[in-house]
Amino acid sequence: MTYQAEYTGLKELEPLEQTIVKGITEQYLPKLERDAHNDVNLLVHVKGYNKGGHRSKYSVHLKLIYATKVANVDNVYDWDLPKAVHEAFVALLNVLKKQFALDGNQYKFRKSENKNAESVKRRERYVQGNKRKMNARRRTKR
Repeated sequence: MTYQAEYTGLKELEPLEQTIVKGITEQYLPKLERDAHNDVNLLVHVKGYNKGGHRSKYSVHLKLIYATKVANVDNVYDWDLPKAVHEAFVALLNVLKKQFALDGNQYKFRKSENKNAESVKRRERYVQGNKRKMNARRRTKR
């Protein structure tokens, strides 16, 4: 399996900041490939704001392209560049987990569908009875 990373906005950063972004990206690429279960292409966009002052605020946008799907993370801002890059990658890993969790649950059968009609009706009567009891308790507490 292969993975590629393309960078935009890196030329505007200082050389030390460029190596920080590339190093963190190289750490997370194998994890992204493993979680995506496929070859991945990653687009990393880093932009610095407020360059006139002593500190710069950084925004990090990530786009992961894998198996005809796209995962985006574009709302990560921080004053510390390594922290912003780490937060963006953690958010991207969470997006991948959510996408694969939804795909995995799509093919599962619900347990109530496998039961016969009589047991389902019995369960519904039981739930309705409990609702009546709870409502009666609420009325008596007032």
